[in-house]
Amino acid sequence: MKFLNPFGSREAGRQATSLKARLVALIATAGMAAGLTLGSGSAAAQEIQLRWITGYPFTGPNATVMYGARKFIEEFNKRAKGKANIRFIGGPEVVAPFDQLKALQSGQFDMMSTSSQLFRDLQPMHFIHYLPAADQVATVKKGGREILQKVTREAAGVTFVMLISPGIPFYIWSQKPIAQVADAKGVKVRGFPGVNEQLVSQLGMVTVSVPANDVFSSLRSGILNGAVRDVISVGLLGEAEFAPNHTEARICSCMAEVFIANPVWDKLPKDLQALMIDVAVKQEADSFDYLSKRSAEAAKEVEKKFGAKMIKGSPELNDIVGRKIGGANMLAAIKDNKHRDEIMKTFGLVPYIKN
Repeated sequence: MKFLNPFGSREAGRQATSLKARLVALIATAGMAAGLTLGSGSAAAQEIQLRWITGYPFTGPNATVMYGARKFIEEFNKRAKGKANIRFIGGPEVVAPFDQLKALQSGQFDMMSTSSQLFRDLQPMHFIHYLPAADQVATVKKGGREILQKVTREAAGVTFVMLISPGIPFYIWSQKPIAQVADAKGVKVRGFPGVNEQLVSQLGMVTVSVPANDVFSSLRSGILNGAVRDVISVGLLGEAEFAPNHTEARICSCMAEVFIANPVWDKLPKDLQALMIDVAVKQEADSFDYLSKRSAEAAKEVEKKFGAKMIKGSPELNDIVGRKIGGANMLAAIKDNKHRDEIMKTFGLVPYIKN
């Protein structure tokens, strides 16, 4: 786990002789840099400080996925003023994305914005990524949040709070159009765990493991013929230049979520718990609207710039891409969980996992 050294001199650096000292200094520095006051005295002592880390950037051109997280922090801090305050600490420069769950479990930090897909401990909630984005938001609002909280509390020691980025669909993007199952056979594609196995078994594709930041160069050089990507990324990163065709059916609507460590959640006063969930419900709806519109805008942008287009698929292809691949991953995620039947009923998974 890598921590920034917030000290500006060797002498000061030698004073940070322990991990604890470096961490405390980091938190103080990050809080002041963000314009937040740690405070002193009885009034400040009564305000609960919640330390937040993120697996994705909050600023810059690639920060679209964190729109909901930024708005959540802003609204919660506004409404909880004097009672609680979320202090944004930083992202991968503070803790590597794959280590952030451990950082919450160990008590180093309190909250995180990341994707459950990164962590095996959170596998029981991976199923939600394969539902259409509108269904994700609707079912979480109507009883699904409580189920996800039970699942994540038991499986990973963290409490689910909010869906950050619903509304961003992922498709198979390819150099040559894929309109039928036969067109997919032999295509070299980059997917991700779970999806890769299904691309091979159900479509006959060849999966190639390359880092996310190498997709563009791999498409250009021919190492890849396609990738499972979202419409915002393929335009932003220029990948649509070499993979301008995408399937009609979406594979998933992968997203990021907000989690809070169980001990931190349990110690929050009931009124602050209720406030946090109220902010989450409203922000999920806002994020879905915003990201749905942003995805539609991005589709027009890549069409204009790269000639990108959606390829109408055969019924067989659309069923595999839009239902069977997701269904197999849904079932794998929940099959051993004691809440399996409750999850299937509340989130309506039966049509996805049937043969």
